[in-house]
Parts: sequence; structure tokens; C-alpha cells
Amino acid sequence: MDERPLKIAIVNLITRSMSVFASPFSMIGRTDLGGGSDDDLNITHVSKCLADRGHQVKVFVADAYRPEHETYSSGNPVVEYLPTRLAKVLPPAMFPFTPSLPSSLHRGNFDVVQTGELFQTGTMLSWLNARRSNTPLLVWQELDKVMRGPPGMLQNAYYRSLGKAVVKRMSAAIPRSISAKNHLLAMGVPKEKLELVVHSGVDAERFRPIEMEACRQHLGIAQSRKVLLATCRLDHIKGLDILLETIAIMRRQLPDVLLVIQGVGPEGPRLHDQVARLRIQDNVMFLEKQIPHISMPRLFSIADMHVVCSRVDLFPFVAIEGIACGVPLATSFAGGMKTDIVDAGAGMMIRSDPPGMAEDLSALLGEERRMRKLGERGVELARQEFDFKVCAARLEEIYRRHLH
Repeated sequence: MDERPLKIAIVNLITRSMSVFASPFSMIGRTDLGGGSDDDLNITHVSKCLADRGHQVKVFVADAYRPEHETYSSGNPVVEYLPTRLAKVLPPAMFPFTPSLPSSLHRGNFDVVQTGELFQTGTMLSWLNARRSNTPLLVWQELDKVMRGPPGMLQNAYYRSLGKAVVKRMSAAIPRSISAKNHLLAMGVPKEKLELVVHSGVDAERFRPIEMEACRQHLGIAQSRKVLLATCRLDHIKGLDILLETIAIMRRQLPDVLLVIQGVGPEGPRLHDQVARLRIQDNVMFLEKQIPHISMPRLFSIADMHVVCSRVDLFPFVAIEGIACGVPLATSFAGGMKTDIVDAGAGMMIRSDPPGMAEDLSALLGEERRMRKLGERGVELARQEFDFKVCAARLEEIYRRHLH
């Protein structure tokens, strides 16, 4: 097998997920979708691990996602921000159009090109380059379902038409979860074109269990309380209103139960009103601020359980970060969280209606031994399957198998 250092192009036009499932076209024209720093992005962490293995890595991102602080403008890896066009027609929150990508890939003379998502403009544009070059094209797939509404109609039409040509030319698809692999098979991707699952998501050296008492003291939370944590954008699709109704039921049997909600978003005022209406102010704590990524392990470590009750979602990175910190996952949403965390023994499925969710969560909180085993398994799973270094090693192995 060829062991030389590789020139790797990673096409990741969208770096921060927006509320595209709820209203995908609500951000038409928006080109200010970047966050604070590109050093917080999972794709740059993966790229850095590949660079640490001796490879030259360039990440291509739509400039609609240009952050306030660019850490990787030079050196290795390098992040190049491509001009985003037609923002009023193709919303960059879902379909960032960067027509200079094919020529950038062609000039780069890369050994391998990796894109994210079969149904993405970055993959379509990379396919245009692949048609005139002999460079292997690999698709690292997170999406594991057909989206709702008009985007879902476009997605199905794509798989029946242009998607077939992309699948025929690509060397392989690399699923990020078992759920994503099943989705690709259902969408007609031949089994022989599917690689083994390669997860992504966590720096297991940074995200690890921390002593709970000190973390709780920092927020003034008593050690005796049962604490649930929800960390997400305050958006209707995240189901926080359902979780608040659940807390109102749980407190009848567990008066000291505490739900900590961390995040910002448009639903904040409505959630506060709901807390007041349900009279659960003593059972809910809001942390409505952005917490530096480096501080997130301390937040996870306050919790007995991390709850994800999204109405619609992909595979949120916080689900992976939580188990890495030894906090069991409880989720009413299936997808990759079920196939790759719950089914692997690091979490539990709960019902999605407030009475059922309250009963399930209360039962879990009462089983300390079971919770401890779930937490221990989560730490083990994160280190074995989700760590960036593990991810980079597996990607390199796949790249080398497909070199021409």
C-alpha cells in the first residue's frame, strides 16, 4: 500500500448547522452564518489530526460561514473560504453555491477529495471536478433521513436523477453512523460503494469525566439534586417545550429535580413564559449564553443525564461530547443516536410524550448502578469510536484503499 504523505482536500461548505429542518428558506440571502472561531469546528479538528499524521490538508468552506477569528488561514491544515454566490436564490444555510470550487480543486492537484453529504452543493461541484480528473471522490455522510417539505422533495428528485451520476463517479461513501449507512442503502447507493462507518465528534482528551462536586459548586447546584442537562439551540425543533412539560410532571415525585438548559435562540422568551405558567421556576435553570468549547466538559459534568428530545435532528455533536464526559444519554429521537450510542450501551431511548418521558426519566434516575454503567460505557465508546484521532486514522486507511 502507498505510504507517502497525501494531499487531501476536504470540502465542507457548511460548518454550522442552522434550523434548516424547521424553515430551510427562512435564511435566504443570509451570508453571516459563521461563528466565533474556526478552531471550534469539528472538521478542523479532524483535519488537524490528519495533518499530524504527515498529510497536507486543505479545507474548503463557503465564505458565508467565515468566522470572526480565522485560525487556519496558513500552515497545515489550511481553511480556504470560497465566495458564496446567488444567496438570494440558493440559501447558504442549506445550499451554499461556490462556483469556484471545481477550479480550486483542479489547481490543487490533490490525491483525494472528501466531501460532506451526497445531497450537497459541495459534492455536486466536486463531482464536476472529478469528471475531468482521476482524483478519488469520497463522500462523508451524516444525513440519515429525507428532509421534510420542499427540501425533501428536492432531495428525492436528486437521488433519482443527478445523484445517480454522482454515485457512479464517486469512489465510495463513508457513513458517519449506522443510521446514515442505512439511509444511503435506501437511497440506492450500491452496497459495494459503502465503506465502514467512520464516526466524528470529540476530542477524548479534552472531553472526559470531571469531578461533579466542583462543577456543581461553580453554578450553585446542590449535590443532592438530580440534574438533567439539555444543551442546544433554543428552537422549536429541539423539543424543549416537551421537556418542560415533562419536568412539571416529574417534580411531583422528584421535587428536587433540576433541568439545566444551555443555549441561545429564538424560543428563549417563549420557554421562560412556559416555565412561569407551569410554576417550575425552582426546577429549571437557564444558561442563555455561548459557553467556550473548552469549558463544555465542566458543564456536562454537572449532570446525571444528558437529554435530547428533538422533534427533528441529525446526530448532534453534543450527544457525543456528553457520553465522552461520562454522562448517559437519554433521547426520544432515534437516528444515529440510537444506532451508534444507545444500541452500543451508552444511553437509553425514552418516550416522546411528556407523561411517558417523565416516567422513563424518573425510572432511570432511580437506577444509580445502571446509570453508572451507562456512563462508563460512554467514556469507553467515545475513546474507541468517536475520538478525532481514531477518525483520522480510519479516514487515512480508506483514502489509501482508493488511490489510483
